[in-house]
Amino acid sequence: MLDKIEGLRSLNTNVYIIQTSVLSKYQALNHFLIEHHPEAAVEVRDNYIHVMRQYYLEHFSAYYHGLKKLEQAAGDKGDLVGYEEAQRTYFFGSAKPTVKDKRNVFNIGTRLEVLGRPSDNSGDSGHGEQAIILSLAQEANKTILFEELFKNYLLALVDNAINEYRFITNFFLSSHARNRSASNEMAAMIFDHIFEPPIVIGKNCVKQHVELSVDLLGMLLVIRLVDSCGKAETRRAAVDIPAVRAFLDSVTALVWPRAKEAIELHIKSIRRLGAKSRTTKLDAHPHTASHSMHMKVSVWRPAEGQGN
Repeated sequence: MLDKIEGLRSLNTNVYIIQTSVLSKYQALNHFLIEHHPEAAVEVRDNYIHVMRQYYLEHFSAYYHGLKKLEQAAGDKGDLVGYEEAQRTYFFGSAKPTVKDKRNVFNIGTRLEVLGRPSDNSGDSGHGEQAIILSLAQEANKTILFEELFKNYLLALVDNAINEYRFITNFFLSSHARNRSASNEMAAMIFDHIFEPPIVIGKNCVKQHVELSVDLLGMLLVIRLVDSCGKAETRRAAVDIPAVRAFLDSVTALVWPRAKEAIELHIKSIRRLGAKSRTTKLDAHPHTASHSMHMKVSVWRPAEGQGN
């Protein structure tokens, strides 16, 4: 059994297949060890935790870095609502703006599609969706915004977490002990040790992004994805994993304060623009800031029809 667990170290291993087709055959033996030879059972458990922790660390690190290579910038401090084009400084003082490899942060466009459609699988956004395959995305020269990066990482994390937690409860908890609260704590402990690396990577990913971002639309979409994608998937699977629940809550806790700061930055930029406009010639046409603000606040109304 230990040899089979060691076989999980390979990067090309399909863990789910090994768990369901190979290790499941040793489930009764492991339950026997738990009940009658706890020292041996602890050795099996500790070996499994060590191997799987490293497996998920390597796989999720590679997946995250692959997603980062696909990411396209969506805004900087020059993309505040009241930040006029004339205020920008260009190379060698040229009045002609430099083309940037980024999208208009005030344009909703197709960005709401990241939330999914209400018709998707019983009406819950995110149900049955799969994380993108990096090799196919790279071949297609696909580019993604941060909310798409977060969604795909979240889908991969939740899907793997559900499968892993189910395996842990079946393989490491005997049928006699499965309904005891102590056994549930044991399952959570094993899972926490194994799945800590992907969760830490996810937290750091969000934290590093929002610390520098003024892309309010992207941040609001991330908050919506926590519910419409992350929590919806765990509800669909009827699995409550404390570590995953805590991760989803921590993402909201990271993003909301920064979103509020971004709102304040936009408001301040509008006030500065208003003060400046009082000293300039009146223009009957709507200011570009009016259009930008309309695009930014309108994200909520179209999103109301999306899954929650």
